[in-house]
Amino acid sequence: MECWVPAQFTGAWEKYAETYCFIKGSYFLPDDEHPNEDFIERDNAVIGYYQWVPLVLALQAFLFYAPCIVWKALNCSTGINVKDVLENTAKVKKNVTVKERENQVSKAAVHLQDALELQRELKTVHAVPEAVLLSKLRKSGYFLSAVYVFTKFLYVFNIFVQVAILKLYIVVFLYLS
Repeated sequence: MECWVPAQFTGAWEKYAETYCFIKGSYFLPDDEHPNEDFIERDNAVIGYYQWVPLVLALQAFLFYAPCIVWKALNCSTGINVKDVLENTAKVKKNVTVKERENQVSKAAVHLQDALELQRELKTVHAVPEAVLLSKLRKSGYFLSAVYVFTKFLYVFNIFVQVAILKLYIVVFLYLS
């Protein structure tokens, strides 16, 4: 998007004019027409929404990715590499020989056993006072399940937020047109 500014505008004035143009809105002018001073005709041709589309889409893209970021951050602190366990168990179906199957099952079992031993060790360690609730949840063995359910809740909540953003955007667009 480019706003027309007089040639005598300095860089700062040009930036100000373009910022104003971006916020105020713009209007469509075909290539074969010249701008005129008829403000009523110009106001009828205002396009008030398209400048904000990339910003709204970027915000929505981040919001769609946010639960994934939360899952990755909290999943790392569970002590169980869920992706690794699932990949090893999925390979069990693909392996033809009994030895390969036993190897994959053994890898998954060792990983889970290590995580459970770590869980038992955590139960014996005393919690830090400011993180008592989180510490108790981690020690209880339900932390991975709680993180999973919390992440799914974030996905559902995200849907409602996305619909609210779209509704707000459409209402503002209808108001501007």
